[in-house]
Amino acid sequence: MKNIGNAKKVFAALVVIAALSLAGSAFARGDRHSGLEDGDGPGWHWDKSFDKRGGERDIELPSEIQDKRSEARRLMTELRAELEKRPVDRETAIALFRRHQALRNEISEWFFIERLDNISDVGGLN
Repeated sequence: MKNIGNAKKVFAALVVIAALSLAGSAFARGDRHSGLEDGDGPGWHWDKSFDKRGGERDIELPSEIQDKRSEARRLMTELRAELEKRPVDRETAIALFRRHQALRNEISEWFFIERLDNISDVGGLN
């Protein structure tokens, strides 16, 4: 009976170690899924659009969009550097984050309109 109690304790300890290992490896991935990744953000395909059948195709980005991409990447680098400082300058971090989000929204809107124009060309939407 004493061995069963010890086995349960060992099993519980292994479960805790496994859970901590998984949590640690997820934490070690960093900001990859928190919206703080280099430039673009999760699930973004900056250099892709969609053809009339819904497949991806390479597109040529206007210089205005390319400039916004570059600025978004620069802002993300600055934001990461700001978040590494101790103490973090909260006002600066928030301002960098908001500007980065505004750029993402502008770029995303451009891609949406580009895709919508593609759909409109085949008569799907008017």
